[in-house]
This record gives sequence, structure tokens and C-alpha cells, in this order.
Amino acid sequence: MVEQHANPHIVVITPPSVFDAAVILRTLYVGLGYKGWRLAIIGLGRKPPLRLITESRTPLEVIKNNVLTELREPENPVYIVDPRGKPAKLLKPPSSLIIDYSGTFSSRLSSALRVRSLGLNSLTYEAIGVIYEYWIRASMNKAPTIQPYSRDLRSGVYLAKKCLEAVTTLDNYTLLEPSVLIYTLRKIYLEKRVIIDPASTSIRINHVEGALREEIEAPMYSARRYERVGAVRIIYSNGVLEVFDNNGLAYRVLVDVARMRACSAPGLCVSKNETEAIHGLEDFINKA
Repeated sequence: MVEQHANPHIVVITPPSVFDAAVILRTLYVGLGYKGWRLAIIGLGRKPPLRLITESRTPLEVIKNNVLTELREPENPVYIVDPRGKPAKLLKPPSSLIIDYSGTFSSRLSSALRVRSLGLNSLTYEAIGVIYEYWIRASMNKAPTIQPYSRDLRSGVYLAKKCLEAVTTLDNYTLLEPSVLIYTLRKIYLEKRVIIDPASTSIRINHVEGALREEIEAPMYSARRYERVGAVRIIYSNGVLEVFDNNGLAYRVLVDVARMRACSAPGLCVSKNETEAIHGLEDFINKA
């Protein structure tokens, strides 16, 4: 069932090829996720063609839940993608965006504003630029809904730096290398006279939601008698690394892969190229 009042509502009228519609669909799915938007494609038939599914590399469930093949009344405010229009960045995002390759439908929308991104000759890529400007960029810049946390600020900064070193990809999904995480935490916990050892790592990918969840289990042993004294559980998902031990949450690091920046406490972040430090931790950050 396609969401009735999703925002944004994108309307593509008579695309010149399935490929053009597929590129726009792929942009919405990759940039905005599997829900919260609606795409109407008019002129490719009564149901999404098979080539749209294959060329967009978008899961069928996402297409069934987000894509229409009939025209519905666009919700105001309505903008029309036009390479000669006003710069999109100067205007607030619309509720509906029209990409009309024939110009017939958009000519009847006299009150709609015409907007552009870079003024490209290709209406398809001009539309992608507008979509990025209004919705994808905004989603990337959203403030996190949870806050980073470190039981100990010094070791939290060290862990954040190592998280950036651990970033890798698996089939275009981002994860953190388990060995880097384990031996970073082993060094941290050795200061407490505790040894942690890796036991198992599980990685689950949800191909519809485009999400990866990584979990590492690591028993804890006394450094004095090598007796088991508990366990550490490490979870990484959607850019958030959390470490739990016998006393509950020990660390929560927010990893911004796009900017290669990691935060281990509110206002305390490190980046790949530049280190930001507060509360007199500069020397530790630079030596860690």
C-alpha cells in the first residue's frame, strides 16, 4: 500500500526511457531510505515495468510501498523542475515536485514555482540535483536523536579515533572491522586489570531497509587469575557504536562515515584530518 501523504511526493511525467525513471527511483531509495517518500511515474504502463525494478536496483517491497503509476493531485506547495527556473537552494522544500518531460502537465500548473539545481541540459540529472538539495542533504544534516556517551572521556576519545580507522565496507554497507574494535577495547580494559577476548561476530544485513547490524561478543577475564568475570557486548548499527559490559552502557560513539568524524561525548569529536578537543584533552587526543 503506497503511503498517501508522504513528503516528498515526486511526480515523473512521460520519462523518455525506463532508465531515466530508474535513476530517479534509485536516488530516492539510496538517499532517503525505504519509507517516507512517494514516487508517481506516469507513462510507463499500469504497473512498474520489470526493467524499472532491475535497473533501479531497488527491492520490490520498496517499489510496492512507494511507487504509483497513476496521477494523483499534487499537494501544495508544488515545484516544477526546470533548468531555467530559480535556484532550488533559495527556496524552502515543496510538498510535491514535478518532473515533466513533455511539458504538457506542468503547463497547466500556473501557480507552481519552477526550480533548478545546476541548470543542466538533462532534466533527469537536474531533478536528481533538486532532490538532493531539498531532501537528501537535509537528511544528512539532521542532528542525531541520541547523544554520544563515554563512561571515561579519555578512553572514549581513543575509541572514537580507532572507530575511524576501523571503517570498512561489505557489499557497499559500512561496518567496523571487528579486530580493530576488539583490540582497542582490550587495551582500554587492560587498564582495569581485565582481559577481553573475541568469541563471535555476527553481521546481519537487511537488504530492504539497506541497514547493517554488527554484534561482537567478548568474554571478560581477570588479568590476575584468568577467571571469567563477565562479558563485553559490542553493537554497531546505523552509524552508532555501543559497548556494554557488566555495569551497562560504557561507550556510545556516533560515527559519521560521510565526514569521517566520530563523537564519543557531547561536543567531543575527532575526525580523520582534524581533531577537535575540549576540556583540556588536546594532548591525550594527539598522542592516542
